[in-house]
Amino acid sequence: MISSITPYSRAAAASNVTTTSTALSGAYKAGDLTIGALNLTQKNNAGADTGGINRMLSTSTMMLYSNYQMGATRFLLATGNRKTNNNYTGTVNLAGLKTTFSGYGVEYDLSKRTYVYYRGSNQNVNDLPFATVVVNGAALTAATFTEKSISVNAIGVSHAF
Repeated sequence: MISSITPYSRAAAASNVTTTSTALSGAYKAGDLTIGALNLTQKNNAGADTGGINRMLSTSTMMLYSNYQMGATRFLLATGNRKTNNNYTGTVNLAGLKTTFSGYGVEYDLSKRTYVYYRGSNQNVNDLPFATVVVNGAALTAATFTEKSISVNAIGVSHAF
């Protein structure tokens, strides 16, 4: 299970870094079916860090999602991809690499504020260096992360107080 994904860094970035995020999303509801899309672009101007390594980075993400309500049950689906364009001049070049992901789930309402759920996701991670992926509290290395794919499953209960 992925517990966090953190930005990759080997040395402190230059000061006055600006990150710009541009998101465009929309959803359409037709009866019990909702479909939607998200397009997200993120760019920063990090430039060279204190070690002289260029950290400029841009990513573009496209995601499609849907959910269908059938009585007390909701079915969830999502798919998308993220493409990285970075000008990293160190040993990891991520320019043009893409991560794909898909998610699915089922939620069942027990009451107005409580539901049980099952959720799963699959990722083919190609646009992140190993050190940015943390599994069970430990950063991955090339030796521990050879498949570049991650599957996560979750079962639980959610209650709104």
